[in-house]
Amino acid sequence: MVEHFGDRLVKKIRSTKSFLCLGVDPHLDLIPKIFNTKTSFTNNLKMVENFCFSLLDTAYELVPAIKPQIALFEQLGPDGMKLLSSLCKHAQSKGFLIIMDAKRGDIGS
Repeated sequence: MVEHFGDRLVKKIRSTKSFLCLGVDPHLDLIPKIFNTKTSFTNNLKMVENFCFSLLDTAYELVPAIKPQIALFEQLGPDGMKLLSSLCKHAQSKGFLIIMDAKRGDIGS
């Protein structure tokens, strides 16, 4: 039987000693320049990939869950959705719980 999400969340909160959820919202204009080399679609995809994977690799023992914003990956087209899938698989391998942010029309971005 699969363990309930709430039970897994409580365990992760206890192990990380944190209630925080890391929002993964890769706004292209807010990603630090260190992740950006050039401005083309392909490089935007690589920039988002480098930024997001660096976030996960830095925070995996500090927060129990991540919350990727689907719309910001959708703006990168089909390759952005593939990147989101890879990011989620990487997050699971690091032990993060994943809460997908797929809401529409509630606030700005």
